[in-house]
Amino acid sequence: MGKDLLWNKAWPIFRHEVRPFFIRGHICELGVKIPVKSVAVERYFRKRIHRKYSKLADNIVFADDKNTVTTKSDYVLSQGCQCCKKGAWLNVFVGMRCNLDCLFCGGPAVNAREDEPDGFQNGTSFESFVETILDQGDRIQGVSYSGGEPLLYLESKVIPLASMLRKRKAGIYQWLYTNGVLTTPDNMKKLADSGIEEVRVDLAATGFGDGVMNKLSMMRSIVGNVTVQVPSIPEVYCKLVNERLIPRLIDNGVELLNLQELYVRTARATAYLKDNDVYYSRLGLLSPTESRSITADIIEHVIENNLSILVNDCSNDAVFVWRSNLAFDREVFRKSS
Repeated sequence: MGKDLLWNKAWPIFRHEVRPFFIRGHICELGVKIPVKSVAVERYFRKRIHRKYSKLADNIVFADDKNTVTTKSDYVLSQGCQCCKKGAWLNVFVGMRCNLDCLFCGGPAVNAREDEPDGFQNGTSFESFVETILDQGDRIQGVSYSGGEPLLYLESKVIPLASMLRKRKAGIYQWLYTNGVLTTPDNMKKLADSGIEEVRVDLAATGFGDGVMNKLSMMRSIVGNVTVQVPSIPEVYCKLVNERLIPRLIDNGVELLNLQELYVRTARATAYLKDNDVYYSRLGLLSPTESRSITADIIEHVIENNLSILVNDCSNDAVFVWRSNLAFDREVFRKSS
């Protein structure tokens, strides 16, 4: 199975304590010398975040030994999030190409704009891939599609694979990540007909522009579930809190807001670390401390303003939960790659 299919095998092993080289106010990561304020100890940083959450405890739901944090709401986490937390989920990179070029993006689309052949990179057939998933039984309950921009591969990859999975594996939950630019009623109908039950839109990719914001209700009416999933970065805080865009999300039928803690996987994204406090998570993920602090501040804003939306702290702690709960046999996929 090619690199465009599986990304989990590239993840670092569990590290309970990461001791980076921090010399004269700099760390070196991804081939870049980065000026930072300090390198925080992860467990102390987590305590600081949870002290803030404890003040909001009447309106917060904790789970998974406090690694999962959501606001209290009449809504529930999407089935995709639930599959993720159970470790019963597989993310499929359908291709590298993207129609945008986001500084914060850690996906393989960065610097990969060339055309690619149809099918998976090493010639793996959809049938072979589906058989591998079926062999895992209930250990894989959800499949997501990302990239790049998956809608660039709608006809060539997403629809054929999603349709085949829908026919061959009853009850599997499928969702797709997108920046939303290419969404139309026609391609949303094709997604729904192929078995995609949720679209996750990164509004930060377009700066929360009207072009995509105005299509959220259309996506929801056709596909059924629309989640807004954005990185917790200063630009997102400005839009959601300072410009008060959350009520507009609610008006467009968005029930779930996933705030993803930024962890840096590309040299370009180290710009978010510059002159910031940073820390390494238990998995070795490198993040600016301000990212999760922004998540906590947005959650506080939602609670104080009694906004009817479920907010999920999609933090490095949440990543730890799904990594700890991985249920399917990753060796099967490694051997076929």
